[in-house]
Amino acid sequence: MKGKLLDVGCGEGVSLGKKSEKFGNEYELYGTDLSGNAIEKAKSCNGDKVRFVQGDAEHLPYEENMFDVIICTHSFLSLSQSICSS
Repeated sequence: MKGKLLDVGCGEGVSLGKKSEKFGNEYELYGTDLSGNAIEKAKSCNGDKVRFVQGDAEHLPYEENMFDVIICTHSFLSLSQSICSS
């Protein structure tokens, strides 16, 4: 059974496209981004290798605990809520 990997703030899906070549046999790949234009570009560039959904990182459009791995490389500065509860 494959694991599931989500890239939050995936933009045009360039990073996920590269990850599909390396991890496509191990993980089902998903990407989400707030920008509808970025998601459309990601879909057109990656075909069926990755599942892309437009969505807000603070209210992800997925079931809780759905993913084994979540990455977010470029979006933390855009989030309005603190991720640290100290």
